[in-house]
Amino acid sequence: LNDRVTPFPLNITSPDSPLFHKGQTVYGLAHAREGIRKSGRVIVVEGYMDVIALAGAGITEATAPLGTALTADQLRVLRRFTESVIACFDGDAAGRRAAARSFPVFVEAGLWGRGIFLPQDTDPDSFVRAHGAAAMEAKLASPEPLIEAWIEGLAGSNQDAVGRHAAAADEVVRLLKRVRNPHEYNALARLAGQRLGVGEALLRTETAPERAKPLPSRSAPVAVSATGVEELLVELMAMDAAVASRVRA
Repeated sequence: LNDRVTPFPLNITSPDSPLFHKGQTVYGLAHAREGIRKSGRVIVVEGYMDVIALAGAGITEATAPLGTALTADQLRVLRRFTESVIACFDGDAAGRRAAARSFPVFVEAGLWGRGIFLPQDTDPDSFVRAHGAAAMEAKLASPEPLIEAWIEGLAGSNQDAVGRHAAAADEVVRLLKRVRNPHEYNALARLAGQRLGVGEALLRTETAPERAKPLPSRSAPVAVSATGVEELLVELMAMDAAVASRVRA
């Protein structure tokens, strides 16, 4: 790495504690904040070395889950900075399965998941070292909606598997109930109906009662426990030294 990159901590093996939750924490976020602000996006990769390699190549908006599979809580943290979250996967079958598993997690976090797929047997670290930042930027310029991988995983390769498609339709209904953006809802219902051979109108009918429920007002006051306030303050202090200085004063 060159001397423009601030060193990242690597040995992150601490267990969860009342104040430290890996599933709610994102690796490299403090270093990526300025890159996220400038680019308007955040890249989620799998490993710590991937984050460091991308930062060394000048792609500074990369982060990674902190010792866990990607969680909705981690995505909610990233959503505070931008709704353009791009996940990075291997291009092999395992990568496609990982992309499929991540789509419902994105939806749970209130995000419409998008991702890029690298060539087989490569990761962001090896790819950017072999091909350079420009090739990585070209990949990031056209991310794919993860809904494609998710429905592909649900449907399977056997177009005549009626039982599997019926079970897949049930999964789609469960997910549709959690999608509040009308454009994303329409896209999911339309694509799922086409790929699974299920009537789109049926999917919409099954989810209509849930979608009719009013959403809570954004302006409504939210009760925050004392513990929640303290955890938020600790998080802010960890992310911004200026906040820590004010607290110390």
